[in-house]
Amino acid sequence: MCLLRAGASNIDHPEAALWRGTLDGGGLLRIKRFASVSEAKDVVTQALDIHAKNVGRYAVLGTAKRTGSKQPVSTAADCLANG
Repeated sequence: MCLLRAGASNIDHPEAALWRGTLDGGGLLRIKRFASVSEAKDVVTQALDIHAKNVGRYAVLGTAKRTGSKQPVSTAADCLANG
C-alpha cells in the first residue's frame, strides 16, 4: 500500500474513497479518490498550506508546508502513479 511505502502507520480506511495514516513526527497523510480528475486537481490547487499532489482521480494530502516534509506526499503519489 502506498501509505506504508510513504512511511505512514496506524493506517485506516474510514470511508470508501479515503485512506489515511499517521506520519512519524506527527501529522496525517491522506489519499482521497474523487469522481473526476478535475475535482482532484481542484482540491490540490486549493491546498495552499499543505503538501499536496494529484494523481489522476486521487489527491495525496500531507502535512503543513511550514512544518512538515513533502517527501511522504511525493512517495505516495509516485506509488499511486507507478505501483
